Amino acid sequence: MPAVATGRSPYGIAVDPTGRFAYVANIGDGTVSAFHIDAASGALRPMAKPTVAAGSGSRDIAVAPSGRFAYVLNQGDQNILAYAIDPVPGALAPLATTPPSTGSAPFSITVDPEGRFAHVANLDSRNVSAYTLNASTGALAPTVTPTISTGNRPVSVAIEASGKFAYVADNTDDNVSIYTIDAASGVLGPQAAPTVAAGQLPNRILLSR
Repeated sequence: MPAVATGRSPYGIAVDPTGRFAYVANIGDGTVSAFHIDAASGALRPMAKPTVAAGSGSRDIAVAPSGRFAYVLNQGDQNILAYAIDPVPGALAPLATTPPSTGSAPFSITVDPEGRFAHVANLDSRNVSAYTLNASTGALAPTVTPTISTGNRPVSVAIEASGKFAYVADNTDDNVSIYTIDAASGVLGPQAAPTVAAGQLPNRILLSR
């Protein structure tokens, strides 16, 4: 299957819940590349509008479980841009919302399986930023406790299927930090046994469904 071109220095990629669209955050030129996914072959085809502008250092992207919204994490701007997804062509359109700030050197963004909260791993701040997600408008807003401390250089957040627990890969501590998620507020709270050992320099954490 042939390769398809992206923007400069592609980093994060997300697929919408229907499996029809794929989006790539290009950290080198501050854009998002948008593709249709062929249902039979899995091949990617650029959309009619193949790219959309993002922010400085657009490192990662996440799609809400509803398939209505996408969120681009901009490392250089230290914020999150929100987009509406057109359900037919899959095109991205910027939302007229104020981009919420992140911590220092944000590295990855995750939306929980129920589409209520988003979490960002902040590499240099040694914390995770937490946001509520408005299911109607797509807007993000910091939770009542906007950050939770982690280990050194957190790089990735994973939320298990029930939305009750979060796992953070702490890159230079060689471990995974474990948190509970408050169902009402989205605030993270450390577990009684807060960490488990991982391999050397963990970079990404994923959970089975």
